[in-house]
Amino acid sequence: MKPATTKLAILMAAGLAFACKLALALNTCGSNDVITWERHLARIKQDGAMVWYRDGVEVPDTVGRRVIHQAANHPPLVIHLMKAWEYPIWCPRHMGTACERAGR
Repeated sequence: MKPATTKLAILMAAGLAFACKLALALNTCGSNDVITWERHLARIKQDGAMVWYRDGVEVPDTVGRRVIHQAANHPPLVIHLMKAWEYPIWCPRHMGTACERAGR
């Protein structure tokens, strides 16, 4: 295979993979990671870090039914990181995804 043809094939495969990932990100709810981290941040802002470490948070599953208790087992640096990530531009929920449109 010629080098130019190989480069074109690699670029086409990468473009197809990107298009598939983008379609999945915009049309599925995925896991509850975003909701979990939002709940952790809300708990820290509302009650403070000590209560967060002591009590953890309650997080619904991906369809909003079953509630899962999640302990706060992260180092203190995570508190500052969550505050810095309060308005994440990379977060699909802030892009109007299928989850947001479905009210989840």
